[in-house]
Amino acid sequence: MLPDKTKVKHSKKTKIFSSRKTKILFAGGGSGGHIYPIVAIIRELQEMAPGAFKFYFIGPRSRLAKLVFAQEETKVYSTAGGKIRRYFSWKNLVDILIKFPISFILSFFYVFLIAPDIAFSKGGYGAFPASLWSWFFQVPLLIHESDSQMGRTNRLLARLATQIFVSFPRGDYPFKQKQILSGNPIRQELLAPLSPSQAKQELGLDPQRPVLLVLGGSQGSQFLNNIILTSLPDLLEDFTIIHQSGEKDFKTVKTLSKVMVANDQQLSFYYPYPFLEEWRLKRAYNAADLIISRAGGGTISEIAAFGKPSLLVPLTTAVAGSHQVANAYRFARDKQRAVVVEEKNFTPHFFCETVHQLFRHPYLLVEMGTKASFFARPKAGKKIAKYLMQYFDLTSSKL
Repeated sequence: MLPDKTKVKHSKKTKIFSSRKTKILFAGGGSGGHIYPIVAIIRELQEMAPGAFKFYFIGPRSRLAKLVFAQEETKVYSTAGGKIRRYFSWKNLVDILIKFPISFILSFFYVFLIAPDIAFSKGGYGAFPASLWSWFFQVPLLIHESDSQMGRTNRLLARLATQIFVSFPRGDYPFKQKQILSGNPIRQELLAPLSPSQAKQELGLDPQRPVLLVLGGSQGSQFLNNIILTSLPDLLEDFTIIHQSGEKDFKTVKTLSKVMVANDQQLSFYYPYPFLEEWRLKRAYNAADLIISRAGGGTISEIAAFGKPSLLVPLTTAVAGSHQVANAYRFARDKQRAVVVEEKNFTPHFFCETVHQLFRHPYLLVEMGTKASFFARPKAGKKIAKYLMQYFDLTSSKL
């Protein structure tokens, strides 16, 4: 539950005079999983108290961040980024010796110049320097964890944080006394009511064909892309496929799809995109009869909010891999909410057979979607925004 206003700990910085705007600093990585939850919170705050806040974002250089935050009147400050890989790579030396020091120096000056009233971190290596300097300057620090297991950066920051917002009930999170179960913030514009038939019509899809929506995350997934391409000749006989491939692989995916599917009529039911912008993503979610996806916390939250059946293929490599595997199984709960297939078992033949089997038993799809919706917390952004409003003793008729 959201703590009562009387229970919110106020520092000397929480008394904000109405003559100036309250400054909120957000920190995170450059991927959609960090950026879009922040956008959801910003929009809720703008609706609750128009003109009361100034928003800033510090994170690694990202074209997506600059593009998205420019539309939200949020000033972006970029750092050199860098991360520590849990395997040998010369990139680790470059990041540790060059990128990290540069990011720490830049973040020091950014935080000093911004002088925020509060800092909100989405975690990730890109968020660490700005979050640490915010704490150093005695700025109240809030963190949010999208996954069921807290990432390394958030685990380090949790000791310094005033409050920890988490997304999964009974997740693996430290400092229980600081936690608020909020869910993962979702842009409310995505959730505005829209029927599947209208969504298909606006996307120009065949209204009679079931739709598969393939999501590999905002940066795409080469593994998923390869499986989908190999499976196209089989699946396009019965399904329409909307495929978010990621910008990096989009040209290759589009070229290879024409090689894999010689029949132009079949190929007309395949819709590859480098990235699904908000307008198209909303319609794709509503039109989808089954979602094939990685298992990031943000995507799982959106699948649940739309009440859609899903086939989850968690990333199994690097640090994010262990988080995604945990996310997928905690969400699926013995296949009641989703089907989970790990990469080692996810072959084109198995994939096609699983999809056909599910659609031969449509009641399973309905049951999965219904149970997925029970996991949803579509008001997560509003809950966090209300906390921030109460923290600063701001009032609004909409609260």
